[in-house]
Amino acid sequence: MPAADLVPNEISFNASISACEKGGEWQLALSLLAQMPAAGVVPSEISSSAGIAACGAARQWRMALSLFSCMLSNGQTPDRESYTQILDAVCTERLSFGLFRQALQEETWPNMLRGRGALLDLHDHSGGSAMLAVLWWLAEIVPWKMARGKHHPSFGIITGGGKSRASWQTTDVRASVLRLLARCGIPCKVHPRNQGLV
Repeated sequence: MPAADLVPNEISFNASISACEKGGEWQLALSLLAQMPAAGVVPSEISSSAGIAACGAARQWRMALSLFSCMLSNGQTPDRESYTQILDAVCTERLSFGLFRQALQEETWPNMLRGRGALLDLHDHSGGSAMLAVLWWLAEIVPWKMARGKHHPSFGIITGGGKSRASWQTTDVRASVLRLLARCGIPCKVHPRNQGLV
């Protein structure tokens, strides 16, 4: 851009960082983030989330976590996208549960529990945050519901059919949930009349 006398702005930086994620260029994404202040552009939550996503997509979870920590240190407030990006990056690491609980405390997904906890709604989740939500729900909410119920309650997970997936979501949440439940030995099936309900 400078060669063409164009001045980069936040939008052009964010678009470039997002393109780095799609191209697997996490190091270039970090370089662009580092160049923003010198260009007079303050990195926003969107910029940080794009950098976290680029690192996460390249399995550089430590770098993604470092960016997330810098985001917090700089006074930026993580939003739903920031949390889903960092949870995607770290979902297989032990520390992911602490980050997930932090997101819960900040009410990142206010409508996640429906039917007094009998339904887990994963519409606003990415693959990583959905896996953590399911594990949390199975460990804490389902046993609590079963202990208080006079009859055997039924439970469901709303994954959505994938048709309204947000642009940043690249994972098939329903398929990921089905694999997780199978690995846990939990019998489940997709609802015959609603493909977005397990």
